[in-house]
Amino acid sequence: MDVQKRLALRMKLNKIDGVGVTGPVLLNELLYKQGHQSNVVQGYCTVNGESCWHVWVESGGTQYDIGYTLACLEDPEFSKCQFVLSRDTPAEYQKDDLVITSWELYLNDHKEFWKKMPKKVQDFRYKMLREK
Repeated sequence: MDVQKRLALRMKLNKIDGVGVTGPVLLNELLYKQGHQSNVVQGYCTVNGESCWHVWVESGGTQYDIGYTLACLEDPEFSKCQFVLSRDTPAEYQKDDLVITSWELYLNDHKEFWKKMPKKVQDFRYKMLREK
């Protein structure tokens, strides 16, 4: 998807790293701005047999993962990994309480979620949403 690739390139250029919940939420906002029906979804990502909690965007039955796009930009070899997104909880996964706390804040209060982001991320979001 063009908007996902563009966002990933801009994030890399502006050194917005540690995507976590922020990247998918911003991608969802950009898709909405373009008139797409999309949702931010939580579930699990399994890469080469290892699973962890993960957030991505779904639109029209398609899954968009800005984290995966950024990982492939950083290391093109990452695209060779087997990568599966699922809403089903795997037997074992790595829990990241900081990311899950951000997700819960986003679900409960979108405005507060963005207020708690670093100023650099807030400014980046503002620029991305203002562009035509």
